[in-house]
Amino acid sequence: MSPAAVVPVGEMDMLPPRKVAPSDLKGQVAELGASGKAAPAFDYVGSIKNHPQLSDFEKQSLLWVLAQSPCFHRLIQPADIGGHAMPDWVKCTGSGMLGIQIARQDPVAPERVYKMRGIAEIPASTEVTYELVTEFEHMQKWDKMLLNLQVLERSPKQYPILRIGTFINTYGVPGMSWLFNEREFCCRGVAAHFPDGTRALAVYTPAEVHANDKGVSKPRTIRAHMGVSGYVVSPYADEARQHLGNDKCQITMVLQVDPMGSVPLPVYNTVSMMMPMNLQRVKMAAAKLKPEEKAAMQQRQLQIVAASKAEAAAAAGGKGSKGGKKAK
Repeated sequence: MSPAAVVPVGEMDMLPPRKVAPSDLKGQVAELGASGKAAPAFDYVGSIKNHPQLSDFEKQSLLWVLAQSPCFHRLIQPADIGGHAMPDWVKCTGSGMLGIQIARQDPVAPERVYKMRGIAEIPASTEVTYELVTEFEHMQKWDKMLLNLQVLERSPKQYPILRIGTFINTYGVPGMSWLFNEREFCCRGVAAHFPDGTRALAVYTPAEVHANDKGVSKPRTIRAHMGVSGYVVSPYADEARQHLGNDKCQITMVLQVDPMGSVPLPVYNTVSMMMPMNLQRVKMAAAKLKPEEKAAMQQRQLQIVAASKAEAAAAAGGKGSKGGKKAK
């Protein structure tokens, strides 16, 4: 069973009341198994909090993104994210349009812009959906404003943390840079893949300047800021699959993007409330994928997981595990 079963299909916008999370793994598994199905015996929170490669802020950022998904809302407490409060999401006008639930949180100083959240169902597996929203070649199919991605650094992988890196994304209106200034975001990214197929990614603009960051790439480009943002892609539980089929999953997207420059904040905050509607483009991109494309994306993600497990086993001094050979 996936933790997605905690929130009934069709009620994704209604988060259940938060209560004190069980401190032991057995209690957490019982919490996830509220629907009557057996839950996976995996410590989602502990695997992040105890990961040796992550800084405290990276752990808190990944857990914060995970907590915004209805699937994990009950498991993560303010203490897990540095004691910061997690204010309620306010449903936006138009929420539910095209099957996308949209909500916002007001900024807390020094933040200047809304946090936005979108929740939707995608007609693809978690592996395929995750690749659609994280790999540059696929992101360009649905995000037409993404112009370039430059990787500054990628750190070693160690399951369940599959990628820790720093990169620069460039956004703009194609062919209109003479009128609309392009924006560059230098971001740190932390990703986690869990045994039930759940994928999570947190990205944010780090406080320190990366050694390989040479500044904006061309004149009139503005260096913008990204607060903690990301995706959670979760499989449905067995009983939900009986109605929805196997080739569907739930995605939660959270965004806090400050464009900097001279854009009036009231205007930008109003426009930003439609950002989660990008999930409709993700849905359309997934629906257009051919079976052989989906199969290749699925296999690629599984190979990455297998290679990461092998690296983790080697780092722990083990001899690896079955299926843990490095992908070629």
